[in-house]
Amino acid sequence: MTSDLADNLQALPRLYHTWTATDPGRGLHALIVGGAVVAEAVALETASTMLLHDFPTAPGALIVALGQLDGWRHPRLVVSSLGRAGRTERGRPLRFDDPILRDLAAAEALRPARDEAVPEAPYVLLKDGTVYARFARVSKARQAVAAAAPVLAPVAFVSLRLGRLGPFDLLAAQVLVENLPPSR
Repeated sequence: MTSDLADNLQALPRLYHTWTATDPGRGLHALIVGGAVVAEAVALETASTMLLHDFPTAPGALIVALGQLDGWRHPRLVVSSLGRAGRTERGRPLRFDDPILRDLAAAEALRPARDEAVPEAPYVLLKDGTVYARFARVSKARQAVAAAAPVLAPVAFVSLRLGRLGPFDLLAAQVLVENLPPSR
């Protein structure tokens, strides 16, 4: 993992309170670049435009949806990390005390290169920084989370089908949580 991404992940807990206090219907997002929250409570289009115009070479930038999204057994924190297209920078994974950051770092370690084939089971649940299970269909992952006893939260759901945003590859992670770790 690059040090830029590690710095950006370490800045994420500053948004935990905002995430829990924001109405998800407002569609607000935050942008983390260079280890700092550079935009907060902006539309997704604004965060994307800022990234493309103001930080076109920013490795490991994060776009975070503010507000607890539902649709799964647990509220979701959605974090999209942006890597430079065509480059996969896999380094030694960092260890975090925060379970959410641990799972997001594990998701980055799984990030495929743009030219890699999508695996047969591209949907992954990560728990405590390791792969908990892989699925061929999103519905199967949702069923596994819903049926888990004891509850899995916090657990991250990641699709290894990368999205695109300009020159960036987009890896979206949905962290399912009940109680957030304390903000820093």
